[in-house]
Amino acid sequence: MALRYLRRRLLKNTLNDLWNNSRLRLGVAAFCCFVFWAGMFVLFLGGFAFVEQFKLTAEIYEYLFSLFFLTLFVMLGVSTGIIIYAGLLYGRESAWLLTQPVREDHLFAHKFAESVVFAGWGVLLLGSPVLVAYGLVVKAGGLYFLSIVPLLAAFVGLPGALGATGAMIIGYLMPRRPKTILAVVSVFLLYFVGRFVWDAFRTPGTALTPDWMDNLLGRLSFSRHPLLPSRWMARAVIGMAEGQTATGLAYICTIAANAAMAWLVSTWVARKILRATFCRAQGERSGRRRRQSEWIERIVDMGVPFMSRSVRLIIAKDARCFLRDPAQWSQFLVFFGLLAAYFANIRRFSTNLESPVWRNLVSFLNLSVTALLLATFTSRFIFPMMSLEGRNAWMLNLLPLKRSQILWGKFVFSASLALVACESLLLISDIQLGLDVGLIAVHATLMAVLCLGLSAISVGLGARLPNYRESDPSKIAAGFGGTLNLVVSLLFLLVAIGAVALPCHLYFAGLDTRAEGFRRMTSSWTADQFRSRLAIGLGLSVAVGIAAVTVPIRIGLRALEEQEF
Repeated sequence: MALRYLRRRLLKNTLNDLWNNSRLRLGVAAFCCFVFWAGMFVLFLGGFAFVEQFKLTAEIYEYLFSLFFLTLFVMLGVSTGIIIYAGLLYGRESAWLLTQPVREDHLFAHKFAESVVFAGWGVLLLGSPVLVAYGLVVKAGGLYFLSIVPLLAAFVGLPGALGATGAMIIGYLMPRRPKTILAVVSVFLLYFVGRFVWDAFRTPGTALTPDWMDNLLGRLSFSRHPLLPSRWMARAVIGMAEGQTATGLAYICTIAANAAMAWLVSTWVARKILRATFCRAQGERSGRRRRQSEWIERIVDMGVPFMSRSVRLIIAKDARCFLRDPAQWSQFLVFFGLLAAYFANIRRFSTNLESPVWRNLVSFLNLSVTALLLATFTSRFIFPMMSLEGRNAWMLNLLPLKRSQILWGKFVFSASLALVACESLLLISDIQLGLDVGLIAVHATLMAVLCLGLSAISVGLGARLPNYRESDPSKIAAGFGGTLNLVVSLLFLLVAIGAVALPCHLYFAGLDTRAEGFRRMTSSWTADQFRSRLAIGLGLSVAVGIAAVTVPIRIGLRALEEQEF
């Protein structure tokens, strides 16, 4: 009862604080969620309309929904497990509550509710547009749309309970090994996702044809196993949409019953081992000696020899912190590794790449996806870096080091990491697409501008809008400053990429005999005129990039010099 009252008060205070002090942040977050929801809805509405062209529509839908919910099931289980692992074993609230007369299973229920809400809100944001679009395409009845929220709510509890149980068992058996655990989970997920992508690439036949679709569905038959909850979700969705209410409700009840059973098992496990797991996590230490990391300093010295020795030491320190935090390098490795696998096999997966207009379009889409991923990572990991330094400012002030050098060191660290990763991905993509050397050079220049600009925006705004009271980088990134940083980064990408992508698209579309409208717009463009317009667009992007580097860095330097720690 006391914990439920605490949770209600915390929720009420948080909502009041958002409404009274952070309306801009709340409005920006709501707008971004609306744009994401609308984009997903339009995308899946067109996709389901395409699926309607095939004869075996119901079977295809069952495959698609089974795979979709299986992916959500794994993601929810892993994310909830990570949140429970960190919150129960290393959270200050858990350490204090364990000293109070609170039962272990009640404490687990308190943290589990927070974790499921935190990890499961994305299921509603991602799943609802998919299900609404499907219902509109197949002309489902009103009962189907009313069942969407209860269906997703029942589904969230099952992977959440399983992930929480697994987190407690792993914490009991492998205390003080979060890096090892997260590395194993990351490799496990990367293997299965890579296996799925590889199977899709190796599917015989021309992409998006009926024969290709049949072969692909045969490779995805594992997602339709009768014992998988993803199969139950698919049958519930299709049953409710086709008017088979009894079948749909039966599968919904099956999901809810299994979620309740998994919840009972997780609370029983918490009652038995939670306190012992917490004590092990706090008391045991790894017996392995840490390897020496002088190689990081050598790489930094060779990579940026033009920087002063003090700045190079700051860069090496940030690199060590990056490698010691599995939440950073694992996500970086997984997402950029998947992009590299896709870019390396893009000719086997894409069609119509013999057309110049399609090659140009796909190349800029690949560039945009890489830049958007980089903007997400800089907002999530680079922006909080200055806020996290605030607690250690007294130590940094004792060093023969200017505050400006700290800021420049973080900028160089972020820009170097971004340039190596993004330029490599872009080079793989452009070579696989068979672009000319000139266009590859243009893309490389544009990507360099984006890497420098995004790094400067995150570092500069991070110094201008710090949050020294918070020690959790994810909460810092989710605050007002992090939200503003992400919005500014997206606007920068829109202007910088659009200035180069527009003349390229107009020129190559004008060469396509099927694009009569574009041919009329660009019929007078010669190759030399195209180069001149491309040079103007690239010059505009470089100018915007210079502004994106200088203005935020100057703002951050001024704020950092005036800051009192």
